[in-house]
Amino acid sequence: VSAAIVIDASRSMKPAVKAAQDALRSFLMLAWPEDEYGLVVCQDKADVMIPLTKDSGRLVDLIPFLTPTGSTPLFDSIERAVHLVQRGHNSKKVVVVISDGEDTSSRITLFELERLLEEADVHLYVVQLWAGSVSDYRFALRKSVDETGGSFFTDVSPKRLPEAISKLDVHWQYVIAFEPPENTHVRSHSIQVGMAGEAKVKNFQIFYRHAYTEPLSGSVN
Repeated sequence: VSAAIVIDASRSMKPAVKAAQDALRSFLMLAWPEDEYGLVVCQDKADVMIPLTKDSGRLVDLIPFLTPTGSTPLFDSIERAVHLVQRGHNSKKVVVVISDGEDTSSRITLFELERLLEEADVHLYVVQLWAGSVSDYRFALRKSVDETGGSFFTDVSPKRLPEAISKLDVHWQYVIAFEPPENTHVRSHSIQVGMAGEAKVKNFQIFYRHAYTEPLSGSVN
C-alpha cells in the first residue's frame, strides 16, 4: 500500500489532539515492510511534512510535535495528499484523513476536490474525531468517501478509536478491476458491485467506487 496520511493539527483539534496522535500511531502499526507512507499536516496551510517513505518510524517520531494551532485547510490538504500518493510505487493507493471534519480556509472548493477524486485511482478513508462540533459540515466528505470505495467514521471517541483504526487495515481487502474498451469515447464509467448467493448472509461488506472518470491527458500529477 502507498498511503498519504492527512492529520489535522489546527486549533479546532485541541480537544482531540491526543486521540489524533493515537490514531496516527495505531494506523502506522498496521504497516507491512513494502508499504510507503507520507504525511500531510493540515495547519494554516497544507504541508507535506514527510514525503513517501518505507520508514514509518519517521512519522511516529513526528507525532509528539503536532501542536494544534491555526486554521483548517482540509480540502487543500487532501488535494496535496492525493497528488503525493499518486507518485507511490505500490498499486493500491489510499489517503487517510484524521480530523474533526470541518474545513475553514481551503483554496479549493469541495466541488473541485470531488472532481479530483473522481479522476484519481485513490481510496479515501476519513476518521472524524469527536471534538465537540455539531455542524452538519462535518459530513461534507462522506460522498467522496463512498464514491472512492473508502470508509467514513464519524464522531469517533477515544473509546471507539481502536475499532475504527482496525477497519483501516486495507491489506486484507480484495481488489476487483476492469478496463473499459479502448474504442470508447466515454470518460465516465458507472460501477456497480453486488453479492450473490451465500455471501449475502455472511456479513461481508462491500466498499467500491460508484463511478470512475478517466483523467484528461496531462491532468494527473
